[in-house]
Amino acid sequence: MRDLHDLLDTEAPLIFLDTPDKSEVLSRLRRLSLHEGRIIYRWSRESGLYLLNDPAMPLPGTEHLSAAIKTLKQQKYRSHCVIDTLDGVDFGLLQQLSWNRHLTSDIGFSMLLLLPEQCIPDGLLRTLHVIRWQQQVQITPRLRNGQWIR
Repeated sequence: MRDLHDLLDTEAPLIFLDTPDKSEVLSRLRRLSLHEGRIIYRWSRESGLYLLNDPAMPLPGTEHLSAAIKTLKQQKYRSHCVIDTLDGVDFGLLQQLSWNRHLTSDIGFSMLLLLPEQCIPDGLLRTLHVIRWQQQVQITPRLRNGQWIR
């Protein structure tokens, strides 16, 4: 997989991240937000938009996806929004964002979809920037019975 830095630096407004381990991706994004000051929100219908590293402070009035997108457009700095739940997702609205890619390349935010591939409509899936991520487990050599093993 490309580094998460590269993923967040892409100009694509909608990114579909196909991963078997959603919790690991969220954990890495949270660390990236904390250590590098990246503005990464998470959206849910119940809470609306909230910073990934501070879920206790949701932005009021962002429970609907359209209101969340409007709020993201008004942000002063480039931000990212993770959507990892199907409840309340308006795929028609996301389709409009992807169709108007030439108009939205400078909107100042990207939406990162961490949803099951089979739940995303085919028409939308064809227009998304798709990243397939298989987590690479780093194996460090260790000493056993006087020999280095992997």
